[in-house]
Amino acid sequence: EDCGPAIVKHTVTLNYNDGETPVGSLTVVDGRAAAKPADPTRGKYTFLGWYVGDTDDEYVWSTAVTGDLTLKAHWQDPWTITFDANGGSAVSGITVKHNTKAEKPTDPTKDANDFLGWFYGDPAVEFDWDANVTQNYALVAQWKAAADKYTVIFKDGTTELGTKLF
Repeated sequence: EDCGPAIVKHTVTLNYNDGETPVGSLTVVDGRAAAKPADPTRGKYTFLGWYVGDTDDEYVWSTAVTGDLTLKAHWQDPWTITFDANGGSAVSGITVKHNTKAEKPTDPTKDANDFLGWFYGDPAVEFDWDANVTQNYALVAQWKAAADKYTVIFKDGTTELGTKLF
């Protein structure tokens, strides 16, 4: 009895390329597209996509599979932001996931100075804490000499009536 042609299947191997996740696989009928798996996650790294073998060719999930295939996950390292307090109190560097916003650290302090902000580049541009980070930054604090300030305490004899900062 003839049962028709045998169904040919192929294996699509998924190499997560993270040093932790075991290699996975999909079984695909010849000539059909593989079902795209959910994007993997890896701490502060950003998943860029599945690529054919060791190439820089991103896999197109609508492509008909006609043979065994290995796909390798590509990741974007987190970005680093360093802080030079420029004579002020130290601020630790941070890492930021690709294309996300950096968390603004507590402003540094410096005797007799007002903190103006974090700047980078030449000419200096103020860092935008509302923008997504897509590169490393070396930020430098900018300061303005504080004006002399005086506190005057108003008294009626020994009773304090109030204070005013000048």
